[in-house]
Amino acid sequence: MRDAPQDAYAHHRWSVAALLFTVNIVVKFAVVQSGYGKLDAEIKEIYRQTFPDGKPSADPVRQMRDKMNEAKKLFGALAPERRRWM
Repeated sequence: MRDAPQDAYAHHRWSVAALLFTVNIVVKFAVVQSGYGKLDAEIKEIYRQTFPDGKPSADPVRQMRDKMNEAKKLFGALAPERRRWM
């Protein structure tokens, strides 16, 4: 049979493990969110530099892609068979 101090120690050990697990998840989430925020800011800055007169919408990547497709139609530039990155 276990005694009370040993049971309390086991309970605290699991509590600390659960707390550390939760803190780990929260920190990882915050790091990922800040990375996405930085990436989003970079995308908007590239859009602003590329299209200084344009106003970015909620999805500047789609807007840039649409403008590139429009340019392809008008000027025949960036043929789709050679540029598959879009």
